[in-house]
Amino acid sequence: MRFSVIAISCAVAAATELRGSTVELPAIQDESASLISMNEAAVVFVGMCFMYALRGLGSPETATKGNMAGVIGMLVAIIFACFDPRFTHHSGVLAIICFVIAAVCGLWLSSKATMIVMPQMVAGFHASVGFAAVMVAYARYFDAQEMMNAGHLVETMIGIFFGAMTLTGSIVACGKLQGVIRSKALLLPFRHWINAGICLASILLTVWLCMVGKGTTTGMWIIIATTIICLYLGWALVMSIGGADMPVVVSMLNSYSGWTTVACGFMLSNTILIIAGSLIGSSGAILSYIMCKGMNRSFTSVILGGFGVEEGHTVEVTGTVTETNIDEVAEKMINGKSVIIVPGYGMAVARCQQTVAGIADCLRTHGVKVQFAIHPVAGRLPGHMNVLLAEANVPYDIVKEMDEVNPEFPSTDVSLVIGANDIVNPMAVEDLSSPIGGMPVLEVWKAKICVVMKRSMATGYSGIENPLFYKENTRMLFGNAHEKTQELLAALQGLAKEKKVTTADNASTPLLAEEKKPEPEKVKEYPPALKTIGVLDETMNSDETRVAIAPNVVSKFRDMGFAFVMERNCGEKASFPDRYYAVEGCKLVDTAEEVYKAADVIIKINTLTDQDFANLRRGQVVITYLWPAFNPELLKTLAAKGVTAMSVDAVPRITRAQKLDTLSSMANMGGYKAIIEAFHLLPRFAKPLTTAAGSVPAANVFIIGAGVAGLSAIGTARSIGALVTANDTRSVVKEQVESMGAKFAEVPYKEEGAGSGGYAKEMSEGFHKAQMQLYSQEVKKADVVVTTAQIPGKPAPLLITKEMVRSMRPGSVIVDLAAQQGGNCELTQKDKTFLDPESGVTIIGQTNLARFMPAQASELFSANMRFLFDQMKGAAGVDEALAQPDDVIGPIRCTYQGQVTWKPAARPAPPPAPKAPAAPKNDAPVAAEKKPQTAFSKWLNFFLVFVVVGACCAGIGASRSVALVDQMMSFVMAVIVGYFLVWGVDHALHTPLMSETNAISGIIVVGAMQQLSACGAFAQICAILGTFAAGFNIFGGFWITKRMLAMFHR
Repeated sequence: MRFSVIAISCAVAAATELRGSTVELPAIQDESASLISMNEAAVVFVGMCFMYALRGLGSPETATKGNMAGVIGMLVAIIFACFDPRFTHHSGVLAIICFVIAAVCGLWLSSKATMIVMPQMVAGFHASVGFAAVMVAYARYFDAQEMMNAGHLVETMIGIFFGAMTLTGSIVACGKLQGVIRSKALLLPFRHWINAGICLASILLTVWLCMVGKGTTTGMWIIIATTIICLYLGWALVMSIGGADMPVVVSMLNSYSGWTTVACGFMLSNTILIIAGSLIGSSGAILSYIMCKGMNRSFTSVILGGFGVEEGHTVEVTGTVTETNIDEVAEKMINGKSVIIVPGYGMAVARCQQTVAGIADCLRTHGVKVQFAIHPVAGRLPGHMNVLLAEANVPYDIVKEMDEVNPEFPSTDVSLVIGANDIVNPMAVEDLSSPIGGMPVLEVWKAKICVVMKRSMATGYSGIENPLFYKENTRMLFGNAHEKTQELLAALQGLAKEKKVTTADNASTPLLAEEKKPEPEKVKEYPPALKTIGVLDETMNSDETRVAIAPNVVSKFRDMGFAFVMERNCGEKASFPDRYYAVEGCKLVDTAEEVYKAADVIIKINTLTDQDFANLRRGQVVITYLWPAFNPELLKTLAAKGVTAMSVDAVPRITRAQKLDTLSSMANMGGYKAIIEAFHLLPRFAKPLTTAAGSVPAANVFIIGAGVAGLSAIGTARSIGALVTANDTRSVVKEQVESMGAKFAEVPYKEEGAGSGGYAKEMSEGFHKAQMQLYSQEVKKADVVVTTAQIPGKPAPLLITKEMVRSMRPGSVIVDLAAQQGGNCELTQKDKTFLDPESGVTIIGQTNLARFMPAQASELFSANMRFLFDQMKGAAGVDEALAQPDDVIGPIRCTYQGQVTWKPAARPAPPPAPKAPAAPKNDAPVAAEKKPQTAFSKWLNFFLVFVVVGACCAGIGASRSVALVDQMMSFVMAVIVGYFLVWGVDHALHTPLMSETNAISGIIVVGAMQQLSACGAFAQICAILGTFAAGFNIFGGFWITKRMLAMFHR
């Protein structure tokens, strides 16, 4: 890089001397054909260098070459800028001075900067590009000899708009990252209207400037006013964004700096500025899009700066926190087979990456498989954690991205989370209505043991409580990460020495080493049993395959003071033979009568039968599905018998009750199995295929209802390659559906369908008509239809008519998951799968799809039951919990001491009246008015794009400038090339990508160099400042990129 300083200075001086005789010639003198062709060739060469610079970042192995290509391209661009007719001997002297000072400052700062301050450095470089752009625009406008038409004035204003906005936005971002400006979002009242007003004012000022022209006092004040309001706009946009969103902000500012360079390129008629700026702009935009996906943000909101606060309900998480200590963690890690370490921003703040690398090295030395799991937005910059680990010499082949490592957590012995919170929050997948619902996260809780190293229980940037801290397999290690990682490394090294000594001793006496003396099994002691739970064989003379209690939870129940009496063979069909229960200490009996006689509590997975009624006795507790809204007489019978009945289908829809919600557990499995069964019967491929005989399109799946079952079905269908469309009356689920890769089919009628408790409510007649019109269109196109729509306490709504079924292609499949409540399809037959003879469509009406996965279904139901009794404080607390039920147990308890205690949940609010006063008259017209938009929306958007593009092209053609048309073509092609190049960049190299594009954006120095010979002191000062700022960005950006890339190794 020091060579580059000398090379640029010498090149500028030599080029100036070579042109000695041309210095006195007018600036508009024609260039020779040779010089023109060489200049065009240089543009092609520089563009290819910058493209390879981005392409090289596709792998750490080629990234260094890519950075060198960027340096070479920049050097060539600066050399050929010296042959511009406007570049004089005086300009050369000024340029050399600017480059030397900029090189000293840029190289010194980038050499001293640590990797922890990379986000601040990148934001600072963005600011220098924005400042340079504003200075170039000022130098051009205030150059007395420069003639500017309306087109040039528009380009100047665009350059000022993006440059000023990038300048202040980057300064604010840098301040927030450094901590000198508050991280919390500043939400000014009417901020969106103010920002929109500023954009409108900028347009009006641009029009006014074109009217008054250049060189007037009014024009000068217009330029100044535009700069001021755009500086404010940049400040306002970033101040309204919280610290959690800084990765997106920084990458978006990177995009803005690229568009700034493009604007300067058009203003100066410089093709290389246009190409470089387009590459940078598309790079930053795509990187922002990737970050938005990783943070569950709206890309459109990012562009508009309106994502300071996300909507969603606040959640209170309660439970027991299990703390651990260094010795226990070290022992589990070194004795495990696989460990995954998840670094977060807390590791960066504590600056303990070197110690963490030592932990990984120690474990790997002793045969433990160690991997690092990196979330796309971990830290304050895309790829921030990768750079820190590379600085600590962690081999990049053990650093895995989220999608690559998530499937490995279930087989991992220990997951170690260091200073991370939101990126490992299970609420993102367990509660899709939370503010972070749908955000991709690292599923660390699926490991056998999850150790979380944090200072406290404080929330992350999102402000959302983290249920991970309360999970049964989570261990909290509180303290400063720097100190705790050092203690953990010391403990691991101590255990490693002991292990090595033991191994050496055994090696000296191989016979003794091979001989293993059996250790007596430790018999676990349980507290005395206070109550007995009875489990029946529900598979006898039935299609049922599940069992109410699986063996894996028996010990947990016994810890709570319960004993078990089980009917023999109750778990056989679920692959749980009697010996599994015997080992856990369960008493096995031959008949159901014996179970009822010995048990205090009966747990069933199916509703009660006549035999059950005959065996139940007064004072006994029975827990099963009762569907109290549909079976009031059943409750009266149970109350008269003196039985305490609890209905597991009446679990309230509150956060504290989620873990004992059997409906959600079974619905999740039902949604998955619905897709599997449908494609088992569908005579075609799910995913698209290209074969020698031609291409096969993907199957179309239409899912009605986006609750737990619907979302599960969406995920399963997308995972096998199908195209999925979904609909729900609740508008709040639209983002959840789209975040899973499905298309949301919206009913063209304004009415909200969210009822109480998160369920859907009954809709108005007008909505139902519009809904049926939509469904008739979607069902006709679908190969598979899955319906899940249900309303609590009422029969399932009829949504698929027989006419719709018979409009489907023969061979199509309908799975009706609402068959238990009557079904959403008119032709559904409960618990039957049949082929409709008229349409050739197969209709699955099975009410219990979970029974096809008996082992997992039984384990999930058992876990829900364990949490139910945990809520009641175990066997000792059952009586008190039933006598004085809380907000969880109260809705579940249906009968108690001879009384029916169940009360219907509060009914959803009635459908809102249409906005116009005459409701009957307005219902139909509203739906009819929206109908054409639904039918032609795609074509309308298609034609609108063509009209806008055509209008732009016509405007360019009207300028009668062939050069402008050529520049526009360069712009379009560079944006397309940049788009494809950035998608190929390795995720680990996102931070170097930003610093590389930052350095390339310094190409704006070419425009500043052209203005060094401007007429007027103010214009020259602006050109000098612009040259210095761009040069500072070039030297600092390329050098810091080189430093980062040198750290990556296998």
